[in-house]
Amino acid sequence: MHHACRRASKSSGGAVAGNKEVHMNQFKSIRELGKVRNTARNQDSMLVTSRRYHSPDAANKEEWAQHVMKHDMDRALIRNEDKGLLAQVEAQCVSEITEEAIITLWQSIPRQHQANAAFYMNVVTHNKQLDKFRNSPYHLMSSDRTYGFQLLNKPIVFSNDMPCGSSSNEVAILYGDFSQVEVLQQGTDPVQEHECITFPGTVEVSMDGYAQVRLLDRQAVKGLRVTG
Repeated sequence: MHHACRRASKSSGGAVAGNKEVHMNQFKSIRELGKVRNTARNQDSMLVTSRRYHSPDAANKEEWAQHVMKHDMDRALIRNEDKGLLAQVEAQCVSEITEEAIITLWQSIPRQHQANAAFYMNVVTHNKQLDKFRNSPYHLMSSDRTYGFQLLNKPIVFSNDMPCGSSSNEVAILYGDFSQVEVLQQGTDPVQEHECITFPGTVEVSMDGYAQVRLLDRQAVKGLRVTG
């Protein structure tokens, strides 16, 4: 059975993961985790179009369009089939996420990238796939109020933009030095507003945004692709 991704519930203190509190600083978009530069768009730019529907007299439509674009762009930087980060990483194929697979992924990153390395995943992947390791003799998992969740003594960073294992052939976990991930922000076009025929009485508010994501060293970040 496939399960749809669910956003982690957030409160003033944190989010729930495996019946424990996740520090909110453990949630980061790829732009917060990697390096960001502002550049001009080019032939390799990734185009992301955000569309939402509003009543014609709704306030702050442009501000809302900017907010939606940020969310859609963060997701595309990871998941775009051709140009997203997951399309660029070398990923080990596994039928399920096991402790041995996690250790192999950890060992695949060269020593020069280990000091800054972290695991990157959806909180749903953590809850459904990794929490079972908590009582394992390998002692892969740990958590405390200072460092939050850790795997092999490396921090776990959560992102709702990562796949959550709801379908096969997904890269569910990344590990490595995310300072080697560069995001090129290339601006947005003006907001467009059109009458919506599909939903009478509403207007379609859309915005086009442009960006690129590049893995500067292909050995710096790798992943686990779940095929089963």
